[in-house]
Amino acid sequence: MESYSKVLVARYSPDNHCHVGEGEVLSLRPRDTINVSRTGVVKPQHHFVSSQDGKTQSRYGWVRECQQPFTLDDFIATHITPWRGKVLPSEREGIQIMLHAIQSLPEDTPVTADYSLYGIIEKRVELKVHKVIFYQR
Repeated sequence: MESYSKVLVARYSPDNHCHVGEGEVLSLRPRDTINVSRTGVVKPQHHFVSSQDGKTQSRYGWVRECQQPFTLDDFIATHITPWRGKVLPSEREGIQIMLHAIQSLPEDTPVTADYSLYGIIEKRVELKVHKVIFYQR
C-alpha cells in the first residue's frame, strides 16, 4: 500500500472562499453529479471540506509535511471515520487522488480541485488537484 507524507491544511480567508478554520486538515469528497455545459465547461468549481465536520468548505488548501508517513487507511481512520463512520468508495478514491497529487509539491504550496473534461469521441470528466498561483492586487 502506498504511503504518504503530506496533507492539505486550511488557511481561513472568507475573501478567498476558505471558511475552514486555520490549520485544519482538509479532505476531498467527490460530487455526486457534475454538470457540463454545451461549450464543455464543467460547473461548479470543486471545494475541499474540513475533515473535522465534512461540511465546511475551502476552495484552496496548502500542503503541509507530516512527521510520520501514513497510508490512505490511516488518513481515513484518523480524520474521517471518528465523526463519520463508513467512507464510500468514491470518497476513498477522491481522497487518494488528493493525497497522490500533493506528494510532489513543496510545503506551503496552494492547491485547488476541479473537474476537467477529456476526450473527443468518448467524453469523460476527471477530478484534478493542482497547484495554483496567487497574484498580488
